[in-house]
Amino acid sequence: MFVLSLIIGVTLLNQCSGLTCLSCNQASKITDCLTQKAVCTDGSEECFLEKVILDDLSGVFSAGCRSKQVCDIIASSVGRKRQQESQRTKKNLIQCSQCCLTNTTNGIPCNGFLCNQNPVIVDTCLSCDSVSSPKLCLVSQQCTPNEVCVQRVFVRGGVVRYQLGCERKLLCDHLLKDYSYTHGLGQGRRANGDTDICSACCNTNQCNAEDCRYLIRKQKCNFPSVCGP
Repeated sequence: MFVLSLIIGVTLLNQCSGLTCLSCNQASKITDCLTQKAVCTDGSEECFLEKVILDDLSGVFSAGCRSKQVCDIIASSVGRKRQQESQRTKKNLIQCSQCCLTNTTNGIPCNGFLCNQNPVIVDTCLSCDSVSSPKLCLVSQQCTPNEVCVQRVFVRGGVVRYQLGCERKLLCDHLLKDYSYTHGLGQGRRANGDTDICSACCNTNQCNAEDCRYLIRKQKCNFPSVCGP
């Protein structure tokens, strides 16, 4: 059952190969776009970022997925990643409109760096209660100082599910202690009857998107009195 569940999980991960982009609508700062993401249709969409100047002269950002055809039209006259300036749509002025299709940098999708933006990285964790793959979790949250990111992998009704979010460092240390003691994964059952496969914590930006077995092997101890040196 354990092997079958892991195979199911890997298969689901491989199916989710679309480009991941920042997603926001008329955000006042590019950093406001960091907490939401969109998964594009593989092969037919790219990430985009658009900066628009409103009537009151304030600038807002919109980001997400856009058709490759539209991106090609934008890039045709000035080249990809060159901004289209001074284009007016109705009442607002498009100051910059760009597309990209590269991988993430330090956990930030490529459209976070378009239009001359360089967002300051604020460590966040993916946050979803029950998804079939971390790649399908499009919501993130910033943890409190006494928390880090956590990923729990469990089986519910024969299907592998992932719970992602923030967890107290102390509880993470107890998870690490349990793992060190048993040298294995998937001990016991959760209160609601789900079978645990793996639980691990980490402390870098959206690190709980990584494979749980990899995370638990490199997890650090916060309180030596709990999990040892």
